[in-house]
Amino acid sequence: MGMKVHVRAVQSADLPRLQANGVDLASPLRNHVPSVHLEKAWHGLHYLLTGSAGEGGLPLGFLLEGGREIGEDLGYGSPRLFEPGEVQRLNAALAPISDDELWSRFDPEAMEAQGVYPGIWDEEEEELRDEYVTYFQELKQVVAQASTGGMGLLVVLS
Repeated sequence: MGMKVHVRAVQSADLPRLQANGVDLASPLRNHVPSVHLEKAWHGLHYLLTGSAGEGGLPLGFLLEGGREIGEDLGYGSPRLFEPGEVQRLNAALAPISDDELWSRFDPEAMEAQGVYPGIWDEEEEELRDEYVTYFQELKQVVAQASTGGMGLLVVLS
């Protein structure tokens, strides 16, 4: 499971093209939109947000479920597009979660037992915390900016 996740805001002007044609990764979306590459931290973040290695329910399970599939399967499923209203609900759920609250859900034994990727849960906890909290802050910022700007959100697993 060498999957990585890219989350990016989608301006309103790009929504019709994406809805009609799907995602063409060779064709760039408008520049200057918030985005974050979660690299291999996506599954750990999903677990910390939902308490599950699998689908964890919306809105916090958005890294693995929800939105509307658009375009072709890129190997790990089709890119998923969240409409502006869904992004606002996601932001309302993410915004109140503090870094400490997120990390209080860290359970290396349970994460290992559930097969949470990338299986590094025996490493130094302080280093893991720094890495995952940084990704979480970046993800919250992208979602907040998309929500405030009335934008959609594109989640691409590759």
